[in-house]
Amino acid sequence: MRLKHFVDLTIPMTLVVVAVSAVVGGMLAAGSVPSSREFLFSAVSFVLVMAAFNTINGIFDIRLDRISKPHRPLPAAKITPRAAWRFYAVLAAVSSLLAYFANPYVFIIILGVIILSILYSSPIAWLKRHLILNTVIVTACYSILPLLTGWIVY
Repeated sequence: MRLKHFVDLTIPMTLVVVAVSAVVGGMLAAGSVPSSREFLFSAVSFVLVMAAFNTINGIFDIRLDRISKPHRPLPAAKITPRAAWRFYAVLAAVSSLLAYFANPYVFIIILGVIILSILYSSPIAWLKRHLILNTVIVTACYSILPLLTGWIVY
């Protein structure tokens, strides 16, 4: 298990959208490029929570990914499911901690995204099965909420 495999598990290209959304939200609210510690914590927190979201989704989709995406780290057995669960827990915990130090509203949003990631990906509710909910959740988590989080700090 190499670091590269864990990074690949988070689907880094999607995290760029999250980071840009947070920066745009901060810029709109601050009127310039945001540079406060609170903003940095909130933006990094959101990138990490979405990395956790992608990780848990990969854990629950391992059977499907064996067919459609066999090159991904879990179906290719480059990472064990147990290691992926630990990685998810670390990402969620660090994200929550950063959000806590950033802003109470950001912390609440991050906790909500963690809960939503579980409900979206797991068979508990498996919200991604529903086209409308799937679209709303993905749009909210990858662009609207990071934008709002960047704006909240200012």
